[in-house]
Amino acid sequence: MSRFLQRKNTYRVNSESGRAESGEAVIEFIGLAAAILIPLGYLVLTLSQVQASVFACEAAARQTAVLQSQGQGNDDLVSVQVDQIFTDYLGRSAASAQVENWCEPQTCAAGGFVHARVHTAVPLPLLPDSLVAGLGASIPVEAEYAYPIEGLSVEP
Repeated sequence: MSRFLQRKNTYRVNSESGRAESGEAVIEFIGLAAAILIPLGYLVLTLSQVQASVFACEAAARQTAVLQSQGQGNDDLVSVQVDQIFTDYLGRSAASAQVENWCEPQTCAAGGFVHARVHTAVPLPLLPDSLVAGLGASIPVEAEYAYPIEGLSVEP
C-alpha cells in the first residue's frame, strides 16, 4: 500500500490529550460568524440611520429654501414643515434640528438666492439616551440648499 493511501485513512489526533478532534470546526465557525456578523449588522443599522437623517436634512433644507423664496417663510410654518419632514423620514420630531436661512444678496431681491442649512445629530442606535448625551455618541449631519428668488431684477 502506498504512503498516500495510508495517510488518507488516518485522522488527526490532538497532541495534548491524545484523542481525536471532532466537532470543533463547527463551534469555531459559529463563533467566528457571530464575531463578524454582529458588528457588521450594527454597522448596517448605523449607516441606515445616518442615511435617513441625510435624506431628512436635505428635504428640510430644500423645503425651507423654497418657502423662504416664495415669501411664505415665517418661522412657524418652517418649523412645522421641518418637523413633518423629520417625522416622515425618521419617525421622530426635529427637536434636535437647527435651521438657518439667509439671502444672497442680503436684501432677498429677485434674481438672488435663498440659502437654507439644516443641522442635526444622529444618535448611535441601541444606546440609551443618557449614554448618548454623556459621551456625545452621535454623528453630525448637515445639508445646505440654495433656491433662486423668482421675479425680475433690474441692475443699475
